[in-house]
Amino acid sequence: MKDFCRFFGLFAFLNVALCLPSPCLAQTEADAAFYFKRAMSEKDNMATQDRALQDFATALKLSPKRDDILAEQAALLFLVEEDEEALEAAEKATRLNSKNARAWLVLGKCLSRKKRPQEGLDALNHAMALTPENQKDQLYDDRARLLSILGRYGEAEKDLDLAVARQPHASTNLADRIEVCIHEKKWAKVIADCTTFLRVDKTHNPSIYHKRALAHSGLGEYQKAIDDFKLALKESPDDYQIHRDLKAAYLANNDKSSAAKETEVMRALLSDFRWVQRKN
Repeated sequence: MKDFCRFFGLFAFLNVALCLPSPCLAQTEADAAFYFKRAMSEKDNMATQDRALQDFATALKLSPKRDDILAEQAALLFLVEEDEEALEAAEKATRLNSKNARAWLVLGKCLSRKKRPQEGLDALNHAMALTPENQKDQLYDDRARLLSILGRYGEAEKDLDLAVARQPHASTNLADRIEVCIHEKKWAKVIADCTTFLRVDKTHNPSIYHKRALAHSGLGEYQKAIDDFKLALKESPDDYQIHRDLKAAYLANNDKSSAAKETEVMRALLSDFRWVQRKN
């Protein structure tokens, strides 16, 4: 009976011991959590990003199967343009946990940069399915860019409509929708988005004036186009493309004299360009 009690007691002890994490394992996980937390506090500051990468690496040595650490490491590697390492980390994170939306998002961006748009779109669709609706703002814009690369402009426009509705003053969303609508020749929408962009972004971006001018030309509003081309040239006076499009607008507006002047300006710009080329 005593032997049975000893055996049963030993069995119970071993069973409990095996179910509890060892002190060493618990300490290792605590150390990994420490380095991960510190890396997260360092990653957004350019001055400390190198140290953040070191801390992510240390955390992963201590706990190599933490998909959340891998996903954040991949995001920072992508940010600092270490593309191969970022792709490897993101792929590993999705293999460890197929429900990690952050990992799928970073993987999609990595694949996009590697000029693999269809695979990138597949990854972003995974991220979209796993992300709560109120956190999808940036995802719609990211997916729209890939859809646009693939020539699926109608789908891209729908995503950008959602992105703009959620963040109406985000100039990047507006700029992306302008590009898509130019492809679709939706000139009125291009004009409206360019006007909103110029109101919310005070940099007087010449390309936005240029695109609004092209949209006015597309609608046959040549004088409005001319006015916008001139605004674009105030910001970028030596842009040959703008001068060429301005000349076309003058001709469409039956102003041959002004078109001839633009021809002379274009010749001078080409001459200067060739002279610089010969000098270099």
